[in-house]
Amino acid sequence: MATAKKKQQPNKELLMEKYSNHVLTQGRPPLNVYAFMQELGFDESDFYKNFSGFDQLEAEFLKHFFA
Repeated sequence: MATAKKKQQPNKELLMEKYSNHVLTQGRPPLNVYAFMQELGFDESDFYKNFSGFDQLEAEFLKHFFA
């Protein structure tokens, strides 16, 4: 009997990594949270479980990167 595979929820580290990769490859931040999360294959609400917006993600990234 086949079981449904549960979709992994993105965590802060994954979102920061993907955001950084997007900025480095596209030369700019994503247009909005919805487009960013669709690009990653996750729901927009998954982003908001970790961050309130890109400003908070960027601040957390800098703290993490320079810590």
